[in-house]
Amino acid sequence: MSDSETKSPSHSSFATFLKKNGANILSVLRVLLGLSLFAFLDPKYNIVYLVIYSLAWLTDAFDGKLARWSKSESAFGSRLDDIGDIVLVIVLMISIGFWLKFAHASAILMIPYLSVFFAIRIFNLVFTVIKYKKVCLCHLYSAKGVGILVFLLPIVYLLTENIDALLISVHIVMNLSFVISLEETAIHVLSKEFNLKCKTVFWVKRFNAEYDKRIEAEKAQALQVDESMKANAVEVDAEPLK
Repeated sequence: MSDSETKSPSHSSFATFLKKNGANILSVLRVLLGLSLFAFLDPKYNIVYLVIYSLAWLTDAFDGKLARWSKSESAFGSRLDDIGDIVLVIVLMISIGFWLKFAHASAILMIPYLSVFFAIRIFNLVFTVIKYKKVCLCHLYSAKGVGILVFLLPIVYLLTENIDALLISVHIVMNLSFVISLEETAIHVLSKEFNLKCKTVFWVKRFNAEYDKRIEAEKAQALQVDESMKANAVEVDAEPLK
């Protein structure tokens, strides 16, 4: 008897489940790992924090690749991935606040930046709901680049324990994040429809042209169908009554 014949149905079902939901499981795991970091903010747990933090970011690196490999990409999975990213970033911001204890004057200056940043993010979410009738988040190339810098923030600090270096790095990341949020705003304002494949504002013109071409083709097809129906109606009316 071959190996394939000896495999139980439960084993096959479990493998199918993992292939279909593996990417989403990684996103949920990122949320759980991120939240667990709150238990290891004490300096004596620096190594544990770094290990868990690195594992959380690894799930972010592989969940998308796994979804594409298993052909299990979905709108739900994309939103779950976004939620995982947001939770991890929020945990990181709270961690940085804990390390700085907001006692440093430069740390206080982050509050206006954060207020404006979150205001723009909220505006983007509300705008997409109004324009597209659903919440839409862009996955920009620029955000991926800043994501690498964000990933390095706690690693640099926990290995060096240099507050000044952490503050400089945080301010750089915040300014870049501010610009990226404005880029996302520009994409939503200029785009005629939401397209998840639009990774930069410089691609908006191309996707709008594709949208116009598709709409024109649909109109031409609808007009052709309408003319065909009218022609059939005329032929029926022209037939002599028996």
